Amino acid sequence: MKRILIAILFFNSFTCAETGKITNTEVINQTGVYCPYAEMDGHRHCFRQSQSIRVTVQLGNMKYSAEYGVGWASGLIVGDPIEATVKKNKLILTNPSGKTAKKNVVRREHVTY
Repeated sequence: MKRILIAILFFNSFTCAETGKITNTEVINQTGVYCPYAEMDGHRHCFRQSQSIRVTVQLGNMKYSAEYGVGWASGLIVGDPIEATVKKNKLILTNPSGKTAKKNVVRREHVTY
């Protein structure tokens, strides 16, 4: 009986990644101010290394947002599926190239249909 309880506790400590949906991305500058980017003359403006991208992912009936580095998150496309896990106050995402990043959740939102 004790072994079964230990096995249950051991396997419950793992959090399985779900497939979420990217619902929004927005560029945030150093001061935390929203900085929309636009394509002009084939170039993206308002993208600097000192900025981050706030990525919002929907998992079930919740949306979670966290800020990731421009290099890591620049290939993400709104509407695409993404592997995601929320563990305590961290949003763990795996981008299409297979790199995983773990950042603090900056916003949680219930989705109402």
